[in-house]
Amino acid sequence: MSHFVIGMDGSAGAAAALRWATRLASPVGADLHLVNAYRRRFAEVPPDDLERALADREQLLAEWARPAMDRGVTVHMRVEEGDPRKVLDGSEDDTDLVVLGRSGTGSDPGLFHIGSVVEHLAHHCATPLAVIQPYGTGQTERIVLGVDGSPESNTAIRWCARYAGALDAHVQAVHVNEWANRRPATPEERRVFEDPILEWIEPLRAAGVEAAPLALEDLHPADALVGIASRHRTSLLVIGTRGVGGFTGLRIGGVAMKVLHRATTDLVIVPPFDAE
Repeated sequence: MSHFVIGMDGSAGAAAALRWATRLASPVGADLHLVNAYRRRFAEVPPDDLERALADREQLLAEWARPAMDRGVTVHMRVEEGDPRKVLDGSEDDTDLVVLGRSGTGSDPGLFHIGSVVEHLAHHCATPLAVIQPYGTGQTERIVLGVDGSPESNTAIRWCARYAGALDAHVQAVHVNEWANRRPATPEERRVFEDPILEWIEPLRAAGVEAAPLALEDLHPADALVGIASRHRTSLLVIGTRGVGGFTGLRIGGVAMKVLHRATTDLVIVPPFDAE
């Protein structure tokens, strides 16, 4: 059974994350593990006061979980004291997906107003990370999938092969050639450019997922992916943590970071992992 972890803090982003995760969990039979991190307001708190505070937070978490429970999804709830970045980063090894709202109730936003918890997990999370826009419906009708032939891209393809059918979404597999000639490509050149995409996305076709290739030239990959996805509000962007270029020592590549900060639609970042 799949195991999804959702960070819950009572924010609109967290509520949207729960809606999206619930919609995905229902068809795949996943259970949801709702996690709330409690941070003390003062360094020294009497034990009785701390116990009451944790009990109150557990009651709140149960209220926040009600929409998922009403859909018949198996829900587990956990309140843990500590920094939410560390609490969520330390999720169980059998976690298949971590789902967060793009921003929460915290007062420490990262760059470009993305939540610091999201930014931290993007750099450190060992499982796929879904970043959900606030006030979304939870629906996904189209997946914009970034592909480039890299191992990380292949894991993103395999993630889509596993979950796109459950989302009832068709896939647009996008490859951007930044170093193409400035002149427009001929039909033959474009066919040669698209042929590798068809090979890369064969796992999607094998899984019965509707997928179409799209080759673009002379654009930055992040700009292309964000722009294409933004044309439809119900798009989901899916990318690997790294591509074929850049500094291999970095945990997450420059394209992925730019997409993370600029995306206006829901996003899944897939690190190297066994998707089977």
